[in-house]
Amino acid sequence: MSMNYFVGIDLADRKHDVCILDSSGNVLKEFVVPHLPEGVDRVLLGRVW
Repeated sequence: MSMNYFVGIDLADRKHDVCILDSSGNVLKEFVVPHLPEGVDRVLLGRVW
């Protein structure tokens, strides 16, 4: 059984808001990362759980 996830990212000058949804639209995780390389790496490398 495969799971589909959807990620929304609100980009801004100082921070980025991230929301992860499952295929039914349920929010699985919401978090904020700083507008720094470390914050972007956290999202792109999957270090959100």
